[in-house]
Amino acid sequence: MDKKELIKTAHLARLKLSEKEHLEFTDQLKVIFEYFKRISSIDTKDTLPLVYPLDGVESMISLREDKVQTMKEKKAELLDLAPERLGNEYKVPPVVD
Repeated sequence: MDKKELIKTAHLARLKLSEKEHLEFTDQLKVIFEYFKRISSIDTKDTLPLVYPLDGVESMISLREDKVQTMKEKKAELLDLAPERLGNEYKVPPVVD
């Protein structure tokens, strides 16, 4: 990426960059784009796309079953977690004296 491309990109992103930032970001972006080139050179034609980050490892981890609950079902359980409660409400210390 050269300075002209950086200025155009900064304009599109609505960024105002100082001259120092232009130089700094140009150098940093060159490094980043070099990594992209290296990654792009990897042959992935026989690699299947990853649909889910845990594909193939489900047997190694246990995921909880998704279960829909209404707030009424959960209310008592949540109230029991409170350090103090007043009836069906949480009791909290006063915020303003």
